[in-house]
This record gives sequence, structure tokens and C-alpha cells, in this order.
Amino acid sequence: MCLNGMVTPVGDVGGIRVRHGRHIVDEILEGSIQLSHQVPRIAEGVEAFRSTLVSQGEAQLFAEAALSLRYGDDWQQASPVQPGDILEARRTEDANGSLWSVFNRTQENLFKGGLRGRSQSGRATRTRAINTA
Repeated sequence: MCLNGMVTPVGDVGGIRVRHGRHIVDEILEGSIQLSHQVPRIAEGVEAFRSTLVSQGEAQLFAEAALSLRYGDDWQQASPVQPGDILEARRTEDANGSLWSVFNRTQENLFKGGLRGRSQSGRATRTRAINTA
């Protein structure tokens, strides 16, 4: 979990899945112990992202790819915002050129929404938050 409250996808760092039933507490405890063994690998991945600097052009490509995932291949027409908009930092800690910061800024701006932009018809609009529930 990042300072922005976002999380890494389960497939990248593991996770626990618990079926609701009689032994739910035991399953949660067992899964938590298994997940805790992955902490060193997670920390290594975070440190690698933090130590990798990206150029503005690379950050731009990253943001374009994120918009493509969010709005589809025709994101240039479908997206109310531009790549630079989702690269804007909401906190000073995220305003550096590391891959970790670019990832966090992009993720937070897409997931939380609230960015000002223009609809396809040209009207002022705000992006919507992504609900995972």
C-alpha cells in the first residue's frame, strides 16, 4: 500500500482469498502468515521502482498506456483528460522523477478521479473514481 492509499494488484505480490465459513479466522491467520513471508520481495520491488528514474518522455508514455487501459485504444477521443493531467502530483512527496512516483501519481489520479477535463462534446467535466467493489 502506498502513501496515496492505493495498493498493488494481488497478482504482483500475492494475496489471500478467504471463503466465508466456519473456519474463516483460521484461514485469515494462515493467509496473513503466508503473505508476510513475501514482504522482503515486495520491499525489493518498491526499492527498484524508487531508484529507477524516468524521463518526462517515458512518464508520458506510461501515462498514455494507463489512459489506454482506462478508456480503451481510442483514449485520445474517449478520455476527458490528457497524459499530463494524470501525471500531476497531489502531494509534494510524489513530485519526483522516479518510476515509483510516476506509478503512484498515475494510479491515484485514475482511481480517485476528480480531475478537470473536457467531454467529447467539449463541456467541462470531471473524471469519475474507479470503484473496485
